[in-house]
Amino acid sequence: MWPGFSREWGVIDHVLSYADVDFVIMAAGSGTRMQANMKKQWIPIENHPLFVYTLLRLLAFGADSLIVVVHLDDAEATANILQSSGISKTNCRIVTGGNDRQESVFHGISVAKRKFVAVHDAARPFVDKVDIAAVVQRAHITGAATLGYPARDTLVRTQDEAITEVVPRDSLWQVQTPQVFLRERLLLAHEKAIDDGFHGTDDTALVARLGYHVDVVRGSALNVKITEPGDAMYLRLWEGRKCE
Repeated sequence: MWPGFSREWGVIDHVLSYADVDFVIMAAGSGTRMQANMKKQWIPIENHPLFVYTLLRLLAFGADSLIVVVHLDDAEATANILQSSGISKTNCRIVTGGNDRQESVFHGISVAKRKFVAVHDAARPFVDKVDIAAVVQRAHITGAATLGYPARDTLVRTQDEAITEVVPRDSLWQVQTPQVFLRERLLLAHEKAIDDGFHGTDDTALVARLGYHVDVVRGSALNVKITEPGDAMYLRLWEGRKCE
């Protein structure tokens, strides 16, 4: 257990050190499902683009090495907005993404230098500092861990819009981010995926397929990913509360 941190009680006595963790923030997506007139990572929240708000929260929580992965077309605008937001080049590097999320993550972790990498969706701005500390701590013990939340709704399989099976949800979790790994382990998983032509839904899939154990740390239901038009409601509700 890190000094000053108790996951059970949710107490942080002082700012934890993330001196051996590079946070890789994924902001290169097209955001087409959002059906907005701008990419979702640029939707404003509290006078900042969504991805900048996420970066500022991570910095406030003690992260000091951020790698933000953006689309090539957004690189210049990103550099300008980071400067105007007071985010130093010392704390945040810009990397251009690839053709899909998996390739973009690979670009990001390829420039990381620290022992651990924490891959996080820029579109998850509500992640809690206690949950970040918990998943980073677990990864230091096991080498790989992700935040997640137990499935709450009834889950079914369908065919032609008809239910064919009700899936027991007792052991099913919704996987969130950050996902934290030993950097060399995640790099190996990505390189192996490239060699095999394998495309996973996220980085836990790439690591698990090599036989590594990936722990799931219970996070918060508030750690939602802004993906579809209805999710904009979360942004407006969040703006109406006091943020830490």
